[in-house]
Amino acid sequence: MSDYSSLIFYVIAFILSASIVGYGIKRGYKVAIALGLALPIAISSLRFGVGTDYTSYVQTFKVINGLGLSEFLRNFGDKYEIGIYALARIASLFPYELNIFFGLFSFGTLVFLYLGLKRYKLPYIWLVILLYLFVLFPTSLNLVRQMLAASIFFYATSLIHQKKLWKYVLLVAFAGLFHKSALLLLPVYFLGKAFSPMKILRSRSMVVIGIVLSLLIVAGPPIVTSLLNISVFEKYDKYQTISQPSAGIVLTAKLATLGIITIFLRRIRQYPYFAFFYIMTTIEVLVLILGLSSIDLSRFSIYFSIFPLILLTYIARTFDKRSRFIIFTIIILYSMLFFWASYLLKGGSEIFPYQFLINRESI
Repeated sequence: MSDYSSLIFYVIAFILSASIVGYGIKRGYKVAIALGLALPIAISSLRFGVGTDYTSYVQTFKVINGLGLSEFLRNFGDKYEIGIYALARIASLFPYELNIFFGLFSFGTLVFLYLGLKRYKLPYIWLVILLYLFVLFPTSLNLVRQMLAASIFFYATSLIHQKKLWKYVLLVAFAGLFHKSALLLLPVYFLGKAFSPMKILRSRSMVVIGIVLSLLIVAGPPIVTSLLNISVFEKYDKYQTISQPSAGIVLTAKLATLGIITIFLRRIRQYPYFAFFYIMTTIEVLVLILGLSSIDLSRFSIYFSIFPLILLTYIARTFDKRSRFIIFTIIILYSMLFFWASYLLKGGSEIFPYQFLINRESI
């Protein structure tokens, strides 16, 4: 499949997926929601050589598949999280085990994303999913473990304001079974508690946040680097480094997104969870800035990447029905432009050209 054909394929599949999910939500058809989510899951499971770390995951699957648990822990326990071993063992029970292996990761990523959006009771879940597919889903074809951990973490944050500490801890620990770096997110519970669902960010709070973030820019890199170097995290960056050609576009787009959201601050700050979402969005930008000098820090920003997508949909809520369609169109075109520039033009995550998995023995 050529790059141009792949672009058309992705765009049609993503729009169709979000549309079917939106229809299912509107009509209350769970089957339609499942079918909508199944489209990107199929894209993930049926790919061949797509994604920067595709070959690494194939080789990993071949190495650990068939090992007993004790043998895995003895030989690879310090190298791979037990979550990837569990999914490999499940996949090995079915025909086309490699397809199932990738499909299980994508299934978990999209299901936890949807469940988190549903728990937050967002009005335009279909739009968030569409933005996710264009902006973040291609990364999940590369960093499959961490994107699954990020979706589990996102779902866990929906429990914070219901004072379900232990469920949050268990879910973050569960995310850590797929990527150990998720364990660093346990303190986010207390950050979420500080920003109640209806808390409104005022000018004084914004100044304080700005000062704190400025201090973190100075002190953050050595602190996080030290954390990632302790024994439990020393194997953090196991596969190939995330592809860097699109790094500048990603940071520019994230800064632009934060700027647009800030411009509409007065209009959207009264919506539920806005303050928490805004803080998480700001943290993502901060981590990306710090990540210019550290690939580990750059990858850590993935855990906060869903929240700005939600805030973009909040902007649409502030317009009347007649103008809302125009805002929807602008937001969607913005995400498609990001997809084209970051993933096609700059080759981010190496998802072009898309190829179906038709020859499993060649890798």
